[in-house]
Amino acid sequence: MPKTMIEFLKQNHQSAIPEWLTAYRPGRNVDFNAVRNTACVYYPGAGNDGQPVHTFSASHAAFLYVYVDYMLSRREAEAQLAETPFRGYRKIGLIDMKLADLTPKPWSPHIRPSREQIEGMRHLAVAAPYGFMAVFEREDDLTDEYGAKRFAVIFIGGDGMATYDAVFANGNMIPPLAIVLQDHGFGGNYDRFGKGGLLEKIAIASGIYPKLLLTGENTETWDGYIPLDAPGVLGGMHRQIRRLFIRKND
Repeated sequence: MPKTMIEFLKQNHQSAIPEWLTAYRPGRNVDFNAVRNTACVYYPGAGNDGQPVHTFSASHAAFLYVYVDYMLSRREAEAQLAETPFRGYRKIGLIDMKLADLTPKPWSPHIRPSREQIEGMRHLAVAAPYGFMAVFEREDDLTDEYGAKRFAVIFIGGDGMATYDAVFANGNMIPPLAIVLQDHGFGGNYDRFGKGGLLEKIAIASGIYPKLLLTGENTETWDGYIPLDAPGVLGGMHRQIRRLFIRKND
């Protein structure tokens, strides 16, 4: 058995950097057909938490991350990027995105939130809808042992439940390799991301699941996943332990 989460990912999910990311040149656009066919790490309610990027980049298991948060404005997201939240990497490009770039197929919702949940979302959502992709490149003095040469992060100002339904459950993008499940206290969620919440219900209704869940200690993981026998890692604004869970039939 692996001693760490990163060792497990290296042994079981290590992959090659996608061609569209290798070929990217600053100031140019990308082929979003290729982007949509790239396995990613999906993080609803992400803020600017860089821990999942570190874990999956260090293991060369993922090169694309989809960060969704309705409480983070685009101005705030770009300001935080200027402070380089991903240690050891520099931003080399920023690409504006249209809705059709991620959802060329129309969205047919699998689960509709209740009236109370809709009102809760409206009360909490402070960011006007937006989407952009930032491309990062490893600093020259670092090697593959530190992490991937490049990775990209898609930032979306929106609802993490609805975005999963529209992007993944409706077949606009291949299923994510992993989802980060981190429920937030102090009124940050109108519904939980963990077990029994809307996000799991959408996965059940659509049959679209990730192979892995990276679950915070304050969050109950979904049914059908078993824990990796390896130490957890610290992550999030409250520095909670997160553990990796593996889908049973994978």
